[in-house]
Amino acid sequence: MQPRRPRIPPLPLRPDIAGSFESRIQLAHQHFSRGEFVRAGFLFEELATAAARRGGPRAPLFFLQASRAFFHAREAEKAMQLARSAYNAWQARPAGSPAAGLLRLADEADRLGYAQQAQALRSWLADFPDRADSPASNPAAGGAKPRLPLQCPACGGPVYPDEVEWLDDKTARCDFCGNPLRADGDR
Repeated sequence: MQPRRPRIPPLPLRPDIAGSFESRIQLAHQHFSRGEFVRAGFLFEELATAAARRGGPRAPLFFLQASRAFFHAREAEKAMQLARSAYNAWQARPAGSPAAGLLRLADEADRLGYAQQAQALRSWLADFPDRADSPASNPAAGGAKPRLPLQCPACGGPVYPDEVEWLDDKTARCDFCGNPLRADGDR
């Protein structure tokens, strides 16, 4: 019998190869904006899996973005698997209402010609009670809403003013990278 060799842990990837989590978010959004939907989808799926493994609250959003990318790539089955992962992540860690994100994804699937999948996405909403404690409460809801940029300047992710977490009257937090977003005209 031969003696066992000690297990040597693999070396961690160099930062310039692996990239930081934030740089991979930015890269995924760049691929999506260039129409490289499959690449974007796999990157968002990787980000979502890593976030879910850590118990991060952004995991459902990354799963939704991955699903969105695969709908655009005409891979509806993969898109629905990822949408289900987002749904499961929201159920496991309820933080705000998923209604707006699921409705937005369903509308986009409808526009892309996936009416059956869009209907299935809408049917999932019945499982979620309307959460009034959603972090998207806007302090300026009573008056004129501040105008946020359409994309996060840090990661390039889409900004949905009715869904972001507002830090104060003129500052919101990006759902994807967490960087503060200032209303237009405020620097």
